[in-house]
Amino acid sequence: MINHIFCLYKKSYLGLFITIFVSNFFLDLNAQAVTGSEQDLPNSVETINVDASEIAKQVTVRIITKSGSGSGVIIKRHGQTYVALTNHHVVADSPEKGYQVMTVDGKLYSARESTQVKNATLDLALVEFTSQDNYQVVKLQKSPKIPEGETVYASGFPAWSFSWEGKKITRFAETRDWGIRAFHLTTGMIKMELEKTLPGGYQVGYTNDVKQGMSGGPVLNQKGELIAINGLLKYPFQGIKAFTFADGSVPNQKLYLKIYSLSWAIPITKVIDFIETQNLVK
Repeated sequence: MINHIFCLYKKSYLGLFITIFVSNFFLDLNAQAVTGSEQDLPNSVETINVDASEIAKQVTVRIITKSGSGSGVIIKRHGQTYVALTNHHVVADSPEKGYQVMTVDGKLYSARESTQVKNATLDLALVEFTSQDNYQVVKLQKSPKIPEGETVYASGFPAWSFSWEGKKITRFAETRDWGIRAFHLTTGMIKMELEKTLPGGYQVGYTNDVKQGMSGGPVLNQKGELIAINGLLKYPFQGIKAFTFADGSVPNQKLYLKIYSLSWAIPITKVIDFIETQNLVK
């Protein structure tokens, strides 16, 4: 499992230095560099589907662990129990300590991992929390097709906020205590779907600038339907070694250059397969 390019945040200062000042350096300089202040993490879009934007905000949750944080999306409700889908590498952080889930209203709930059937080939997991409040459940795209060129929205809770002057980082701040203000939504498009999968089931490449801490967050289509789960960042500093396929092979140079410049997600087909193996209440 290529944990070093997951967009999970863990409170390791060595990891922070490597991941923030190397991964984000390549991410923002090789892609479209973010200019001006990003302290309040505004939506990085000029034109956005308002309905899809609101759905993303309602269904995306933050998952806070003992030493890090990630994101997730509410996929099921039965009674007062909600089930959120996230990445396994998010909840692999000291599961015996439990987690907190933050919802759209900024409330924090105690949570636990509820994955019934683990799949070592998929970087997916379930987290349960209980609430008497009403929260929106995301709809799953029924079609298995994710067309190239389709506009998509990726959401989550970045672990860090950066202020820029041109291409230089002038200030950064941790968002762990920001509450709902840390929510971040990006727009982009589907660029490719790999014939082979990357470890963890990652197969869909898209142009959205997914940031650390957005692991497990949803990728939505223009209808606000779930089509994939965030998980891998653009421009990993490990180069081609970061993109070894699940079968052990590596892409040729031409394919690598395409893969390297994209964020990567687990597609809806694999998400549905995973959910159907779990003993969720109908």
